[in-house]
Amino acid sequence: MNKTIIFVGGGISGLSGGIHAQLAGYKSIVLEKDPRLGGFCTTWKRGDYIFDGMMHFLYGSKAGTYYNNFWKTLGILDQVQFKPLDSLRGIRTKDGDTFDIWKEPAKFREEMRRYCTNDQDRASVEVVIHDILTCTKDYSEHSLMPGEDTPIEPNYESSKQYFDRLFTNKKLALMATQVFGERPSLKSHLKCIAGFMSGDLLYPDGGSHNFANKVANTLRNLGGETMNNAEVMKVNIDGTKATEVVLKNGDIVKADHIVFSSDITHAYSLIPRDKYRNIKLEKVLEEADIYPSAVLINFGMKSKMLFETSYAFHRIHELHTPVKVCGQLLGMPNLRYLQSESFHPKDESILQLLAYISYDKWVSLKGNKKAYNQHKKDITNQFIEQLELIYPGFKSNIKIVDTATPLTFERYTHNAKGGFMSFAQTDKNVQFANILRDPFVGLSNVHIGSNWRGLYSGLACAAENGKVVVDRIKKMDGI
Repeated sequence: MNKTIIFVGGGISGLSGGIHAQLAGYKSIVLEKDPRLGGFCTTWKRGDYIFDGMMHFLYGSKAGTYYNNFWKTLGILDQVQFKPLDSLRGIRTKDGDTFDIWKEPAKFREEMRRYCTNDQDRASVEVVIHDILTCTKDYSEHSLMPGEDTPIEPNYESSKQYFDRLFTNKKLALMATQVFGERPSLKSHLKCIAGFMSGDLLYPDGGSHNFANKVANTLRNLGGETMNNAEVMKVNIDGTKATEVVLKNGDIVKADHIVFSSDITHAYSLIPRDKYRNIKLEKVLEEADIYPSAVLINFGMKSKMLFETSYAFHRIHELHTPVKVCGQLLGMPNLRYLQSESFHPKDESILQLLAYISYDKWVSLKGNKKAYNQHKKDITNQFIEQLELIYPGFKSNIKIVDTATPLTFERYTHNAKGGFMSFAQTDKNVQFANILRDPFVGLSNVHIGSNWRGLYSGLACAAENGKVVVDRIKKMDGI
């Protein structure tokens, strides 16, 4: 076969798509606008520290699970070392109360029972444990995403509804909701925790960029091509088919199929609107909830501190004093703590703080470098003061600080409004999900192949979307 597929975007979706295209007999070319491949799956160095932009754990790190086969195909499992986690994630209040999702079901049971004050709540704890363990087989054998031809319906109970229904203790219901996650799909959370308790969801040592590099090596070993500093500026179209893309440097790359493994808003902006306008898609892009952007503050720490384990992922339920920036009060920050000499000097550590914030509050700062840097400094200092109150001695242990804003994420990913992932899993968005699978009306060979083709998020779904779009192309081509 002598057909070429271009993948616009060199993140995990594009790299996975390129690998599956090569295995199907296509020639694949992955175009990445930045100097490095990986997209959000990246790291960057500041001083003696390497900060990771994405990865918390890996679905499918356990043999026999659904996503394990994806990583085998992408050539990851024999190239990356994995570290087990004791706790998947937890929450901490300003008063020192904690609530963790532990790997051992018995330990998680006791964690919930600590907050039970009556027999009804203690019985509800058993319901939660049962519901989690019931999902183990489903997790091991099935995708996190619905089938390609499966309509997506708004018919699921949210985590909040679930815990409010089960527990009379409002504090327990609130903490459980926040540590599980507040997205509507309760089942996706139960499946995730079931996988964790069954021994999956390990942390890949070396982090995101090491992971992405290994995937890129597999693609190149199969004969696929990757091009860095290759930003696509235009798609040339002949009738109902796109024939080539024009790069920022003027080069032209021809293809039989073009897959946007990137943000759908940016992809749609490259399609001529006069002939190929999609009114329904424009409605989605205007009205849908995008996963919020964030401020990511990275701390290189002089010593090991804060947590007993070498890896922890916590939410701060309530700060002593609310943090305010650009006129917006920020919600609960997430903390990621890491001890691994792949990322920092011996006997030191890294703490990352992620706080969701409106992109619109930052966009007015474009072009005003002085005001932008001052806002970065203000928000960083406010969080340092709050962390010092929660973890005494924190401030004196800081060796280096690096802060990324919504404008940082927008610049490096092209994601609409600096979105930290893709479309949010909200009830409102469910009505739009089926439109996103086929957004390019009138163009038979232009496709979306990233998490932006539905209400998906995370590395596993990104890799799977790369395969799904290639399977769709194979079907179109009669392969």
